[in-house]
Amino acid sequence: MFQHSGDFVVKTEEKNGWAFPVAYATPKGVDLVVELWEKRTAA
Repeated sequence: MFQHSGDFVVKTEEKNGWAFPVAYATPKGVDLVVELWEKRTAA
């Protein structure tokens, strides 16, 4: 759902010879998380 919305990006990082995906929130994604968090805590 959120993967292709531009809210998050996945980058490949490498550590000790191992490559792994890491999800990062864009500014739009941070706003989404805050909005969802506020809805959850208000309920």
